[in-house]
Amino acid sequence: MFALACATQTHRPAAVTDQCAPNVVPLADHHQHLVSRAGVALLYPQPLDGTALPDELARVVSEIESRWNDPAALAKLMTDAAVVRTDAGAGWARGRAAASEALGTLFARPYRITPVAFGREEHTAHVEGFSRAARARRENTSAHFNSC
Repeated sequence: MFALACATQTHRPAAVTDQCAPNVVPLADHHQHLVSRAGVALLYPQPLDGTALPDELARVVSEIESRWNDPAALAKLMTDAAVVRTDAGAGWARGRAAASEALGTLFARPYRITPVAFGREEHTAHVEGFSRAARARRENTSAHFNSC
């Protein structure tokens, strides 16, 4: 369709060219209207609402946030069962060393953790959630984690 528009405007045969004449200017950007609201929700799922944590777990999450760029310090907070989504969704980092390294090198700036679920059994607990830049105006899922 673009090649045809170029050819029509410049009176050349309808052939694909690398560049149109300078006087050809698009009047509308129609690709913005091809997806319905329901389609946008499927293509770009929004993060879950956060949930309040018990004080003990909230303190651990706060410690993780404060040690955001220090894998060695994060390792002291992790267990061997820790799981963290790696950069760009390339996979999962499992275990204390891999999870703390992934989480401690993921962001260039501080971030906030939004817990979406947690559970406790006797002497163990787990938190699932996502993280976002500390100064972000809106929630943006950047990392997913499950920490025990």
